[in-house]
Amino acid sequence: DLLNHLVSDTYQSNGACETTCADYALGILQGKKCWCTNVAPSESSRKSASDCSTGCPGYPDDSCGSASKGVFAYVKISGNPVTSTAGGSSSTSSTSSVSGPRSYL
Repeated sequence: DLLNHLVSDTYQSNGACETTCADYALGILQGKKCWCTNVAPSESSRKSASDCSTGCPGYPDDSCGSASKGVFAYVKISGNPVTSTAGGSSSTSSTSSVSGPRSYL
């Protein structure tokens, strides 16, 4: 499974999604929704952070993707390795598939 554990939260934020996804490598946010996964987006599918400008309902300074632009915000969960990349092969490094603490798709 690429995505696991979907949670919809009126007060969604990067921190709330990190807590929800504590046992996974990444939290994926869009609006009130948070999904958990160990699979990073491929480098070619990533978008600019400016495309991911919609604030989270629980903390507007956090980015929660943009439903109107079809993009998602990714939050790296500390201590959990990314196991593969979508559209790619297995990853042997938990940090090379994700640039910085936040990536956007």
